[in-house]
Amino acid sequence: MKKIIIFLSIILFFLFIPKVYASTNVSIESVTLDSKSADTEIINEATFEGLSINFDIKFKNVDDFAKYEIVINNQADEDYEITNNIEDSEYISYEISDVDSNILTKNSKTTIYITIKYTTKIPNEEYENGSFVEKNNITINLANEEQEPVETPNEEVEEEKSILENPKTQNGLHIIIIILLINLGLLIIFRKHKPQRYIGILLICCSLIPLSIGALKQLQITVNSNITVDKKPLARDVLLIDTNSEQKTPYVLCPVKNGEEIPCRVLYDKTSEYGLQLISVSPVATVRLGSNDLKVTGSGVTRAQNSYMRAITTLNEAALEFKDDNGISKDVRCVGSKPTDKYYPDYLTGTARTDLYWNTGSYHYEWWISPYLNKFFERDNNYVNDDAQLKLLGIDSYEDTSVSSEYWMASRVRGSVIAATTASYGQTWYTIRFGVRYADNTGYYGYPYQYLFEREGKEQNSYSELYYDKVKGLRPVWVINDNVLVTKGDGTIDNPYVLEPAE
Repeated sequence: MKKIIIFLSIILFFLFIPKVYASTNVSIESVTLDSKSADTEIINEATFEGLSINFDIKFKNVDDFAKYEIVINNQADEDYEITNNIEDSEYISYEISDVDSNILTKNSKTTIYITIKYTTKIPNEEYENGSFVEKNNITINLANEEQEPVETPNEEVEEEKSILENPKTQNGLHIIIIILLINLGLLIIFRKHKPQRYIGILLICCSLIPLSIGALKQLQITVNSNITVDKKPLARDVLLIDTNSEQKTPYVLCPVKNGEEIPCRVLYDKTSEYGLQLISVSPVATVRLGSNDLKVTGSGVTRAQNSYMRAITTLNEAALEFKDDNGISKDVRCVGSKPTDKYYPDYLTGTARTDLYWNTGSYHYEWWISPYLNKFFERDNNYVNDDAQLKLLGIDSYEDTSVSSEYWMASRVRGSVIAATTASYGQTWYTIRFGVRYADNTGYYGYPYQYLFEREGKEQNSYSELYYDKVKGLRPVWVINDNVLVTKGDGTIDNPYVLEPAE
């Protein structure tokens, strides 16, 4: 009799095992890459098995994405609805998109799209050994029955918060409770018998409970993603000059304050004493010097003379108009100025300034030259460093002449012509000229056409003054901050480096 009771108890237990196993008639048939952003790298092609998908992706920039087409085959005799309840991570988002209907129609195939996107910039402290790696395991529930609306604490019904679930799993928990009660009853019935008997029954029942618990899981798609984001390198570590290569110096897009990006080349890299500096590929604007210079006062020769004395400042101020607002550059100067002292010598005062004025020394000049003596800067050598570097890198010339075919070098020049007294005419001819250096689009320096004014005399009581209005191109040089990052590009003319400010 006791054996019969044990046998019937086991049969009764099997009768109550919940038949709630998720349908095996729903499976993923294919996963293919639909589209991605230019800088997104697919480390490994997506793999899938049953209702599980594995992605392995590397992003570089915020808003990079990868979009996948997923074909789901529903061979079951009932429809399932895809519940769009994916939870995003802190930096990565997951979205079901471009789906006309969220229904997996019975006995048919349905195509959905999942877009994985890098949405929020990762702080520097989150990187480890130069990379940020995030492993996500997310689920997309499939459902085919709607529960009753959820009631709020104040007993108002929120119609918008109904929950879709797989109906086959709704009563599973109740069945598990019944099974546990049966186990308890069996223990009570056989409490006076040998322990090994009811312990055996208990072990059999408990071994079947995990099956029931597993069956409580909803039918769902599991998305396993391995997302990698490499820390962006510093510009000073990437933008390097290689004079042994054919290109020698890379191309870079340098941001300016109006939101534009100007094509540039590296003029000096971090190995120089000047730090990382970029120069525009071609002139970006024009600057007027001479008798119509709006930065100075006076008219005619006086204005041209004032323009000469302020020329270095005027050119550097014009270049500074192209400084960005987001911290890419810490300064901008005109090419031809001193790389680390761009306003030299305009800012000097006192004897430090007057010591640089032009003086004839021991040579005797006629009286009409005296207005120029000890009043105007002598020529300088500001341009020497930039000029040598431009020629070394082969970027002193340029092709785009849409703005100007010539560009200023922020360095003064003085010239003079002295003709000896001749027996036939009995006179000496002097010409003194003051101006600013410039180069044309072949890199050749033009003389004497850049002079802003001059004074000429042929006889004791005869002289003349000439003044000029000169408009030439501006090639700014950006001094780049040390913490600027490179976001993309390879430094070629077709794919220049792109810069980004540090956080």
